[in-house]
Amino acid sequence: MAVADLRRPLDRVMKDDIRRWISLIETMEHVLYHGTSLACALDILHSNVIEGATERPWLPAAVSASRSWRIAHEFGTYWERMYPTVLVLDRWKLRQRYRVEPHADKDDSGSDWHQGGRGAGNSEAEERIIGRVSPANRYLVSVTVNPQFLTDAAKNAEWLDAMVEDGCFASTDDVIKALSALGSSPLLNAVRPSGIDALDAAFLKGDGRQS
Repeated sequence: MAVADLRRPLDRVMKDDIRRWISLIETMEHVLYHGTSLACALDILHSNVIEGATERPWLPAAVSASRSWRIAHEFGTYWERMYPTVLVLDRWKLRQRYRVEPHADKDDSGSDWHQGGRGAGNSEAEERIIGRVSPANRYLVSVTVNPQFLTDAAKNAEWLDAMVEDGCFASTDDVIKALSALGSSPLLNAVRPSGIDALDAAFLKGDGRQS
């Protein structure tokens, strides 16, 4: 067999690997991850708006997102939020209409926020989408949430009542309908990184699970 004949299969394998690597890189650069709670995610889906916010008076209101789904998922567990949820957004589409810029939070001493916080030693890989994102469904690629959370939420009377009290929905029946609609939506877990299952399992076993 000629050397050229041996090289062809190898070349084909290498080209296939390169295509997969390029596809992976393009996918990673193509999306941003917005960590939130299931309650806020339902409100966003209902209003079709992701409101911008700021914790610093000198910064413009913006929607915070991350290039890391792990960081976004962690933010979904902050401040006793129930049922962490990650909204996956089309970064390229967003950049066509909004200013999207890298951002590093600083604490009161001027140090990077993550250095002394829960993400010590890790970058938040944060990007801020300046303004409010509307209509949200134009940029939404996936609502990534453990299906078990939808089941738990529908049975959680306290959580359902809070959704009505916060003015997100007119009645608990409407909340349950919204949960059901999300459960059958093609957006549900359209993007679901494999490692997120382990994080959700840990959340379900820990104090974060609500009953």
